[in-house]
Amino acid sequence: MELQIQIDDVSACPGRCPGCVLSADERKSRDPDMSEQTLGLVLSAVSDYIRDVNPSSVNVTFGIADHLLVGSKYVVDLYRSTASMLGSAGFYGDSCSIFFSTSLIATKSKAQAQLGELGAIEKVSGIDLIPVVVLDPQNLRHPKLGAQWRGYASLAKDVFGRIDLALNLSELACAMMSPRELVDYALEYGFREVTVNWTPTDGNIKLTAGDMPALYRWLYDFAEIADSEGIRYSYGPILSRTADAVMCQYSDSPLGVVLERVLDPTIRHSIHIDSDGSLYPKFEAIGDVPQSVRFGYEALGNVCSEGISSILNRSMPTVYSRVLSSHMRDSRCATCSYLNVCATTGFHVYNKVLDG
Repeated sequence: MELQIQIDDVSACPGRCPGCVLSADERKSRDPDMSEQTLGLVLSAVSDYIRDVNPSSVNVTFGIADHLLVGSKYVVDLYRSTASMLGSAGFYGDSCSIFFSTSLIATKSKAQAQLGELGAIEKVSGIDLIPVVVLDPQNLRHPKLGAQWRGYASLAKDVFGRIDLALNLSELACAMMSPRELVDYALEYGFREVTVNWTPTDGNIKLTAGDMPALYRWLYDFAEIADSEGIRYSYGPILSRTADAVMCQYSDSPLGVVLERVLDPTIRHSIHIDSDGSLYPKFEAIGDVPQSVRFGYEALGNVCSEGISSILNRSMPTVYSRVLSSHMRDSRCATCSYLNVCATTGFHVYNKVLDG
């Protein structure tokens, strides 16, 4: 089973995606949020955890904002440290990848030099470094930024060979870029995968959940068109696999059984670490949705002072309780035939935010 680790080390970003979870003040930063000392402790904890769970493959994603804004040297050092850690844990080549997020709008005249420096990195243990490019339709339609963004996207594709695309969904994003346009853009620039993130928080809820019917239509249409064009994306296949697995084996099982047998192994292979080393369980819904402070949850522990396995072993009852409490607040959830499916995804986090 693949181990997915999200590490939020950077919040610096010149972008203004309405669907982003970052505040304006967070985005103003121009330095990494995670200190060098904390990064070392986090990577050491991750290395130990990889040995504990013995996954089939490992993906480490550094987010959440624009890494090129803090400098290509930082990304180079980040890659080398992480790749060395993965290699020492027995993972190399196609068995693992390292991803970093970028907006591609902050680099200005330095874009070619920065991307070139990153693309020229000598691979450690044959491990790939892959950019996750965050697209804001406002920038794409801007008379100057649009051409710049397209040029940088082409350059990144040439340099890295593979780049992934991410879109933070909001009412404005839905209005400015149709599902057909997003698929066509992915096809034109050869994006291998498109990640659609819907992350309503108390800070952005008016922008992300103001017109739910329009959001539903956009998501349905995008899934239909992406499937027909062979574009890989996250939420459709993930929800389908989850529904098939749970409905086939646990459709009539008590919810507690489903959480123990389905959710437990899922959480142990999908974790989120914040800039101070705080650990959160990471769920999947319309994109990744962690039980994090941004959605009103406390951290399970801190990996700088306690092993990841130890934190998860003692915290699973807390994770289950959070899922149960969110679904049980509404009588419609308690009697829904899809409760067992929903409870193994991140939709309980949406319930918590949208219900206030």
